[in-house]
Amino acid sequence: MISDQNAVRKVYQEFKKDQQENEENHFDSPGNQAVAKRVLCEVRSLYGKSKWKKAVIRDAVRKHWRSVRDDETRKAKGKFEEHRRQAKRGNRVKRKLSRPLSSLENNTALSEGDKTKDREILSSPNAVEYMSSEESDPGDTAEERSRGPKPRKIRKLSWEESKLKNIKEILDECYFSGLNAKQRRTSARVSRCEEVSPRPCPVGGPNWAVHS
Repeated sequence: MISDQNAVRKVYQEFKKDQQENEENHFDSPGNQAVAKRVLCEVRSLYGKSKWKKAVIRDAVRKHWRSVRDDETRKAKGKFEEHRRQAKRGNRVKRKLSRPLSSLENNTALSEGDKTKDREILSSPNAVEYMSSEESDPGDTAEERSRGPKPRKIRKLSWEESKLKNIKEILDECYFSGLNAKQRRTSARVSRCEEVSPRPCPVGGPNWAVHS
């Protein structure tokens, strides 16, 4: 199901192909408000007037305009690619947190005790600090990107207890075994290596998960 943000982005991009470069730097300027009104009308025409309230669409237009403006500013300052890498990393972290949760409840390879331990980690405020330490391979050419997601290697966490490591490996195996053929093709290949991660030990971690 398409979201209000995706609907606005699609319509906005079509309008941008036809309009001249907009130098106005404020969303509330007459020129930008005219574009926003056109996007609002087109979204309601394409997806129906009852799907989203006008205020919801206007807010989505404002957010998308800010995103486009910020990207153009980053490109001008030579910081766009850096931001892109950080955003991709942030999205990968979010997926890493949601993945074990989706694999946990129906997993038959873990005991109820191990499931309780994993819930303790996943529900903690610093859950991301316990996740596997992944690092993308350095290559990032257009040819490499066309082949799909780049392989990532998982580095050792010097403070990680074997119990936590084993639970994570079981959940990862359960997750990947549940992917269909298309999802496997679009998922990055992951391999474990002997390199040690510099990530520090989480503060206040349970004894079964970390050691000093």
